Amino acid sequence: AHPPQIERVSFVAGGAAAPPAQPQQPGPSAVRIALSAALPPGADVGAGVVFVVVRQEGVIMPVAVRRLALGELPVDIELTDVDSMLPSRPLSSARDYRVTAHLSRAGQASRQPGDFDGVVEAAGEHAYRVVLSEPVP
Repeated sequence: AHPPQIERVSFVAGGAAAPPAQPQQPGPSAVRIALSAALPPGADVGAGVVFVVVRQEGVIMPVAVRRLALGELPVDIELTDVDSMLPSRPLSSARDYRVTAHLSRAGQASRQPGDFDGVVEAAGEHAYRVVLSEPVP
């Protein structure tokens, strides 16, 4: 005799059965970013290193990062799995993500007073325009 089959059911708040899981959509194979700077005249940009970061919502460690020199701007870049921080977490696995960018005067990945943040706006599916223009207080 075989043991009885047990059906696994997950529950949500209130005790109702959760709906069947929908297959997850794949993440982006690439994130396209048009990157430029609109800095105030005479802005001290120091080393002038730009960091473009893709983070999954709710996760501190970036999924993908690209480092550029300020002199390379304006530029259109495409982040792919090659830019992923860890092979076990490729960009193509990121579902809910956000794009950030900042110009570092000291060449450091962490934001510091005097750096400039990018203003990000959507420009299509997995495509963004980023303008480095907002001073970090």
